[in-house]
Amino acid sequence: MSEFSGDIEIPPEMTFRELVEKSEGSNTSDWTLYDFRDEKYPYYCYGCKQVIRDQGYISEELCVHLHKSCAEFPCQIKHPLHSEHHLTLIIGVDRPQRINICNGCRDVCSVDEAAFYCKLCEFYLDFKCALLMDAYFSVHDRQTYEDRKERAEVQHFSHTHSLKLCNNVGKLNKSSCCSCRQKVSGFTYCCFDCGFYIHESCKNQMKEEINHPFHPQHSLRIYAMGKGDIETCRACRRSDIRDVRLSCDDCEFDLHYSCVTKPYPRAIKLKYHNHSLFYFGCESMVYNSTCDICGGKAKGAIFRCVECRFSKKGNFQLECISLPPVVKHESHGCDLMLLDSVKGHESPQYSCDICEERGNSKHHVYSCEDCNFIAHIECVISEEEPLQDRDSDQEEGEAERLYGLVPFALDAEIDFLQAKMEKLALKLEAIPGKRANNLRSILLRYKEKMTRV
Repeated sequence: MSEFSGDIEIPPEMTFRELVEKSEGSNTSDWTLYDFRDEKYPYYCYGCKQVIRDQGYISEELCVHLHKSCAEFPCQIKHPLHSEHHLTLIIGVDRPQRINICNGCRDVCSVDEAAFYCKLCEFYLDFKCALLMDAYFSVHDRQTYEDRKERAEVQHFSHTHSLKLCNNVGKLNKSSCCSCRQKVSGFTYCCFDCGFYIHESCKNQMKEEINHPFHPQHSLRIYAMGKGDIETCRACRRSDIRDVRLSCDDCEFDLHYSCVTKPYPRAIKLKYHNHSLFYFGCESMVYNSTCDICGGKAKGAIFRCVECRFSKKGNFQLECISLPPVVKHESHGCDLMLLDSVKGHESPQYSCDICEERGNSKHHVYSCEDCNFIAHIECVISEEEPLQDRDSDQEEGEAERLYGLVPFALDAEIDFLQAKMEKLALKLEAIPGKRANNLRSILLRYKEKMTRV
């Protein structure tokens, strides 16, 4: 009994090459058997999408290339992965959905690809898996198939709908994983209706609730977001949290999940800010961030306050903090030099020799290159509490011994306030009236006091 592919009747003996002719409306196509082994550039088979490395057919009229084996493959088959019914070859618009998933390898099949289909069971096999009938009789491949079948569809707290396991979804679009924010590749769980993607490895590692130093007062939970919803990340300050947010709803505190899984060092506390500060490299900068010390546009690496809510506040450039180029630390006998990255380190991460936690090799470190000693800035120059809460003698002594930040921070703060007052004075000069004169007098007195400090 014949079956159908769209409007084309498919007799059991019809080959793929004949079906291509009929689907293109041509019955007189001139197919040439050609040896592709000496070709300089790769030619891909219209059926299995693999490179043709030996004999194949060419149709110049249809601009189609086929492996000889694919061209002669029947359009109706019985396959060991679906022995209940025949599978019928479908091409292009014949398929009921624009994107389908091969039940064998889990590769996505786009609308322009040939695939074998059972309408009764909605079972798909892409062309390359249909060719591998004998392989699926082996114990190993059968076990691999059964394992993928068990993982094929799951419910996960990161999304409201069920997720389907796909492979090679990156060939369809440039979407990124909602967890790591890297381009999707390999095995990925997808909801095509919502445009939701998460790597299988990221799904397995994701935790529904975590504690993190970015927000130590409360736990952070994963929340699935609606389609089109966007939030701003307190860490990287980018307004592009989509699909999944890591949040404390009590505090209206939102983060990318990827921003808490990066190897950020522990916090540091400096005199001129009440909250803990965290190191952020150049890759974490956001447009129009300003340095709280100099008032200029923040450039390069910074220490940032994650608690401060507004994107232009809580940023402190390293060049304004003026970290000492050479320091001593009790954990190492040699001088430690401040470097803008870990030199000669092939891995993207390193292990700090003081706290033994991970660090980003592209970030600033203190290092003794002769001894291969590497440490986080925060581990070399660390404070258990803000400097202003300490005894003044202890504060000044430690600051001078470690890095001399106290006098610099005070100078920077004074310079910043003076610049602010000069701008305010110019604005007041343009305002007539007694109140403006009084404000100018107050401003002048404060400037004189700050000059004497």
